[in-house]
Amino acid sequence: MFNAILLSLPAYHDLTPEYISYEDIVQWTGKAINEMNQYLLGVLTQSQGGSSPAQHPIFNCAIECTRALLEFNISA
Repeated sequence: MFNAILLSLPAYHDLTPEYISYEDIVQWTGKAINEMNQYLLGVLTQSQGGSSPAQHPIFNCAIECTRALLEFNISA
């Protein structure tokens, strides 16, 4: 589901969405990492949509961890 959401994103301002699935990216450039940082949390949050109530705590933990990693990466 994550890749489907990522690949369906429209362009927004100066951000160009990826037209290749997340798993198919072989090498990350600095620009690609910065752009993915701007999409990652929203895409992860949307991918939670079809989950069962039992999976919500796991997704919430993943979202919190992703948010912390993104904040660290942006501040570094």
